[in-house]
Amino acid sequence: MEHIGGKARSMVELAEAGIRVPPFKAISAEAQHEFITMNNLSDVLKKAIEQGENAYLAALRELRASCKMPKQVKQLWQEIRDEFPDHASAGIVRSSAACEDGAELSFAGMFDSVSFDLTSVDSFFKSLISVWLSPFKPPVLNYLKLCKQSQLIDTLDRSMGVLIQPMMHSSAAGVGFAVDPLSGENVLTVKAVRGNGEMLNTMGVCQSEYREHQGALTLKKLELQKVMLMRTDEAKLPAGSLVQHEGYDWVVAVCYQSHLHSVRVPKPLYQQPCLTVSQRADLLAQFNAMLAHYGERNFEFEWLVDEGTVYIVQARPITAVQGGELDKSALSGELVPIVHGDFSGEVIEWRAGLTKEQVQNKIVVTYQMNYDLIAVLDEVEGIITQVGDSHAHAAIICRELGVSVYKYAEAKKLKSGQRVSIIGGEWDVAA
Repeated sequence: MEHIGGKARSMVELAEAGIRVPPFKAISAEAQHEFITMNNLSDVLKKAIEQGENAYLAALRELRASCKMPKQVKQLWQEIRDEFPDHASAGIVRSSAACEDGAELSFAGMFDSVSFDLTSVDSFFKSLISVWLSPFKPPVLNYLKLCKQSQLIDTLDRSMGVLIQPMMHSSAAGVGFAVDPLSGENVLTVKAVRGNGEMLNTMGVCQSEYREHQGALTLKKLELQKVMLMRTDEAKLPAGSLVQHEGYDWVVAVCYQSHLHSVRVPKPLYQQPCLTVSQRADLLAQFNAMLAHYGERNFEFEWLVDEGTVYIVQARPITAVQGGELDKSALSGELVPIVHGDFSGEVIEWRAGLTKEQVQNKIVVTYQMNYDLIAVLDEVEGIITQVGDSHAHAAIICRELGVSVYKYAEAKKLKSGQRVSIIGGEWDVAA
């Protein structure tokens, strides 16, 4: 298991412990290093790092089109075609960096995971390149600097192992914490969305919330989810296409990735929890098997449901847990703690390109917590976001870095120059 990275090691361990995981193939970081070396990319990447986000994206577009692939990767493509299930039409390349999913640094959601078309070797190669080069993205570098781990930057060209898997038809997906990350209470808390888990992990959408109680997962909260990400048999469908699924017509809005489309949820499902009672029982059984394996409640995990069966797709140590009373932290449901803590200061509406000096000691108001915020997290007083969730990737990063975050549905009403304070759960907004 040498050089396959944290995520892949976790999958191997879970599979050996009898935990139900999807099929996977682990590839060591040696392939990434060979790719970078044979294409003489060190100087290109160094220049892109120095010049920032736009230069990185421009370099990525060029490299995906022009780079040569190691011989072992060409052989890997044939192995995948031979080993993946006959009915599979799409796969996914998932990051598994050496520094990822550790006890101190999670890198939650920072590295790429990219789907590909199993009929197209070009699609597979482009996905691999995106994942191999994702350690060089500006948010990753900023995260390492904020965490006082800048020495790892010099190892990024030989750190990225990958997991290659068939893309699952997830009807529901989400995250589970063995302890409540907001209170530290020893109780399993689960957040779930319909469809692909990217809606929760990256976009902060949460359709239903569950909590461990008397040997069962009980529904604690249910919210409206009008759009979900659905795995499709076609690589790209035009907007307005209909997909037949579970007896309903799902209308395609846009293609998110290869074989992954944003679709509108049928109205009859708006108020139905995305997990059935039997699926909750299955998820709890998988959790209890992981608890027996790890021996203590020090882990979080990601899961999905495919054809009614629960699969564990990732497990890692919990890097940050909060404690303290939460009863006063939400006034009449208006203010929802994502990372709770006091703050007071002047509001600044977030836009890309704001500098540390511009946001220093200010409360950033944003529609959604994007990773470009990481560059300034060490200077902000706090964050108020319109959408988000305590289990989403951005929230995990903010807890690690000690940045307080609250969700406020009317965040767009807060304007630059206003003063906001959240002290002891009481909040005040001044014009």
